[in-house]
Amino acid sequence: MIQVHALTKNYKVFRRPTGFVHSLRSLIYREYEIIEAVKGISFRIDEGEFVGLIGPNGAGKTTVLKMLSGILFPSNGTVNTDGFVPYEKKRPFLRRIAFINAQKSNLWWDLPARDSFLIHQAIYEINNRDFKARIQQLSEMLDVASLLTTPVRNLSLGERMKLEILLSLLHRPRIIFLDEPTIGLDFISRRQIRKFLINYQTTARATIILTSHYFEDITDLCKRLIILSDGRTVVDEPLSRIQEEYKDYRIVRIRSNDLQQYKRQFQAQIVEENLEFTEFLLPTSQAMTFFHDCTDLELEIKPVSLEAIVKKHYEKHNSET
Repeated sequence: MIQVHALTKNYKVFRRPTGFVHSLRSLIYREYEIIEAVKGISFRIDEGEFVGLIGPNGAGKTTVLKMLSGILFPSNGTVNTDGFVPYEKKRPFLRRIAFINAQKSNLWWDLPARDSFLIHQAIYEINNRDFKARIQQLSEMLDVASLLTTPVRNLSLGERMKLEILLSLLHRPRIIFLDEPTIGLDFISRRQIRKFLINYQTTARATIILTSHYFEDITDLCKRLIILSDGRTVVDEPLSRIQEEYKDYRIVRIRSNDLQQYKRQFQAQIVEENLEFTEFLLPTSQAMTFFHDCTDLELEIKPVSLEAIVKKHYEKHNSET
């Protein structure tokens, strides 16, 4: 379905000099630097997969999605999306994909969503029968039937995002690129959108690639994770295997002013440290010993979260580069 080999994206950025004389000189002799946003990544995604593409800000997630969908031209490497070269933007290819970005709206601000749907119908040449049936089906799944005639400017952020998703799926794309679709939404709206995506992906057998900073989105939706850091692939594994790595470990959260003796005693790795608490990563047996030996401390023992696991992979990658 999607094959990526040695994919690279470089940006040429103007280097702005300091000082009046150098600024004048730059009007004639401009200096540039090359920023490597994506650095030779390779992977394959099969039909019907739901893949999470995660990483810190600046890791290259959105840049990768834009190259897979044809918005950006790669500097090096190859991309094949459903048998097409994305940046050629052939009509059959564009009919098979949808790119949904919470920061970019396809809905006309002063018009009801239904009017934007009509424009989408004309662009993708959807016949009236299918158009009406899809609106009815998707609006029921997203619980937005009562919002179709409301001007977009009068809708909440969560309501607008649901309608953005509805619009983007009217032409029945086979491949869906979701770039942080739940950013800024309250937990109820995020949960509703996650539920819809699970149902849609199951019924339509769509291939979906999701970027998100909400780990609930990742754990609820994705079966596989591709973790990026500094434009490189850090991990590409099934989610279950990534979580399996730390199944025999626990996080111990302690509130104390003096933790040095415990650090030395248990040789624990610090997962997080701030003014309120410190979190250690320990094997389960040591965590229970810790619990019984430190009755004078305010502490909490909990399973290792996906967020903590991903953070450990970032740290390992950064220490090796």
